[in-house]
Amino acid sequence: MQAFALIMAVGVNLGESHGVFEVGATLAIPIFAGGRAHADVLEAEATLRQNRQQLENLRGQIDYEVRTALLDMTAAADQVEVARSSLDLANQTLDQARDRFTAGVADNLEVVQAQEVVASANENYIGSLYAHNLAKVSLARAVGFAEQGVRQYLENK
Repeated sequence: MQAFALIMAVGVNLGESHGVFEVGATLAIPIFAGGRAHADVLEAEATLRQNRQQLENLRGQIDYEVRTALLDMTAAADQVEVARSSLDLANQTLDQARDRFTAGVADNLEVVQAQEVVASANENYIGSLYAHNLAKVSLARAVGFAEQGVRQYLENK
């Protein structure tokens, strides 16, 4: 609320002048303030709902990444076992080929082929180990331990 007073002199000359007083007041009543406050509340609630939905979406993404990384690690561990079994079998086949060559039953070609199978089995085994380690790193990243794990790994080297 504002108030003011105005004092003036009115007349033909200064001797015949009369004092005039004017008094006034202004009052400001915010009629639309209630609507604005309600709109602010609705906007804040909408922002809160949106942030909660983003949080749930993020939780779903994290859950998906962790589950996928666990499945990848399990599959990679199975690949390592299969590759290890294949390598063992290839080494046994090579030993048998050498024994047959030594006994004079087979020629050198069978030994060379068995050596090639062993080399291929070694490559498969190395590839499966790489995939398994990559799956471990993916799981650590999905769980949130990748940075600490890498730091710890590098400190141990």
